[in-house]
Amino acid sequence: MAGESYAIGPASARESYLNQDALLEVLAQSGADALHPGYGFLSNAAFAQKVTDAGARFIGPSPR
Repeated sequence: MAGESYAIGPASARESYLNQDALLEVLAQSGADALHPGYGFLSNAAFAQKVTDAGARFIGPSPR
């Protein structure tokens, strides 16, 4: 049910989709209850824990 989109930063990957803080801000702004990180750098336990701590479900590897 992805009916909305949010800008997360400039075209540079480091400043947009790899910017964990920006993703967590959008997670909070949107009221989403889950986040899928894609396949790659953010599909890890540390980011999963940040998403879980923010009160959302991480769709990917478990933080534990």
